[in-house]
Amino acid sequence: MEEIRYEKRNADIGWYCLYSWFGNRLTIPSHQAFANEPQQAEGELTPNVSMQTPLEQANYQQLAEDQVETTATNININIDPVAIFDGISNIINTAQNRGGFVKAAREHVKFESDYRLNVMVLNLSNDYDESSYSGVHYFDTFEYDGVIYGVWAFEKGTFINNGDGGYDNWAFYGWFDRDGGTVDFHMPPE
Repeated sequence: MEEIRYEKRNADIGWYCLYSWFGNRLTIPSHQAFANEPQQAEGELTPNVSMQTPLEQANYQQLAEDQVETTATNININIDPVAIFDGISNIINTAQNRGGFVKAAREHVKFESDYRLNVMVLNLSNDYDESSYSGVHYFDTFEYDGVIYGVWAFEKGTFINNGDGGYDNWAFYGWFDRDGGTVDFHMPPE
């Protein structure tokens, strides 16, 4: 059983940190992190250098524990967050409209999760509640046409969309029961 904790470290810069059971830290930039920076040449790598003191590391670890904690214990799957991020970034550049972006983002995450996880793409400006889900394997936010969308790949939980429906605002995949704007996702079958 591996526990994965998620922390959005800095909303202004857009860095995300994942902490594994063993205390290893993986820092992933969101799409907003490099919005105003010059583009890198294809294939060029940028090292991720952390200059935190032990006290700062302890503070970030505690922040991660105090904020959002999810346990991914039931499905053993390797998710490549860079592949998901790159794919959705490409979709942003090619989609013809919001509905096309939302559906294409959902399809991409389905593919990258080997069709084994529940997937939600949701307009975050809608009135929604996503507080009861678990087993999150991936989360990030993306902007398309001035709208910020959350993208999740997870094991189970409930999402409630009190705002507008339709593909401009949300799309989902998985094993679920739906009652209007409430979608109750179940564990995928083995």
